[in-house]
Amino acid sequence: SFAVANRTERLELEGRIVAFEKQYANDPLIPVADVMLAWIALERGDIARARERGARASAATHGRGTTADLATMIEGAALRRTGKPEAALDKLLPLRGKLIDAHARMFLNEELSTSAMGAKRYGQAIDLMLAWLHEAGVENRAEIRAKLDDLAGSVPMDQLLPILEKRRAKNPDPTNEELAVQTILITRLAEWALATKDQPLATQLLEKSSSLLGSRADAIAALARGGGGEARVEAPTLGFVIPVRSNE
Repeated sequence: SFAVANRTERLELEGRIVAFEKQYANDPLIPVADVMLAWIALERGDIARARERGARASAATHGRGTTADLATMIEGAALRRTGKPEAALDKLLPLRGKLIDAHARMFLNEELSTSAMGAKRYGQAIDLMLAWLHEAGVENRAEIRAKLDDLAGSVPMDQLLPILEKRRAKNPDPTNEELAVQTILITRLAEWALATKDQPLATQLLEKSSSLLGSRADAIAALARGGGGEARVEAPTLGFVIPVRSNE
């Protein structure tokens, strides 16, 4: 029930989990219940209780296994929420690839991306966002893409172009997910170029990113050529002519 629940439903499970712990105080699943209660406390903003429950679960499992990993994840999230994103990253990064459950991976990926942003590791944050999008199920992609837009919106403008150039050099044949991330960056750069009338930036975007400019392509082209006039920018296209004298 906890794994498949959304945030609101998860909070509503608190009473049942507390009742379980009272009725079955010696059950081997108590550490699992503690982790669930730690997660709920974290969502409610009760950092102290989240840490206390997480530490208890970790101690009961001697720091080993899935339950201990989830407790570590809770502690990392608590560090981020108390203004320590660097420490949060150190705690969370070793968990990549270790968590099996989809709901835990989604939580971890969001915490990693947000912690990297808070630590001003913007290039790493973009990589973590891409991993988050790659691991997401189809039903969650729209939600995650919206979160990616929000997170990318926090990257300082002077960092966006260097990050984009590094990504292009690293990914000469980008996947769909990589293109999605690059499109987010290009959209922000295009909006900035138009808002500030930055002609050199518009020219660079036009030369290297015309196919990803979308509805802003015409305006960027007009700015790049000095403003005024109409322009139509299309992605490079290959055409060829064939005879039709035979079916072949």
